[in-house]
Amino acid sequence: MSINDLPNKIAKEVKAAKAKEKAKKLEESKPASEMSIEELEAAIKAKTAKVYEYIMNNNQRLNVANAAATLDLPAEEVEKSVFKLVSEGKLTKKGHTYQNGEKNRVKKKKPTAVWFIVVILMGIIGGLLGYAVLKNDHPKMANGLLFIGAFITLLALIILF
Repeated sequence: MSINDLPNKIAKEVKAAKAKEKAKKLEESKPASEMSIEELEAAIKAKTAKVYEYIMNNNQRLNVANAAATLDLPAEEVEKSVFKLVSEGKLTKKGHTYQNGEKNRVKKKKPTAVWFIVVILMGIIGGLLGYAVLKNDHPKMANGLLFIGAFITLLALIILF
């Protein structure tokens, strides 16, 4: 972060703190049935911001019950906030793990050797299929599958002709 970004960051933090304070006052002051639409939206934004901050600080599998207890919110509100954050693209859902866009801490499973059988049986088509599926997660294996597929196809052509 550069020095030029510091005033913007401070302004955002002050604005967020004021919004939290305003939403807290609104929550305490009157029930939802008596609030205006703007007041309700501000309260919902504050709850969503609380949940987002909790998830960002605890980059791990989200336990709704623990989050609700920690944030002093009903579990339904936490779930609604999470779904809203996912729909806004601020969080991504991987299985049942909500993350803040950083790389998953869980190691990805290595693909099985079945891919090699597919490539041996299907040749270059199997190699292309394996490459397309594995190129992002396991590029070395994807390249190997492609090479083996081309080799098997070339070998079959040599044997046939």
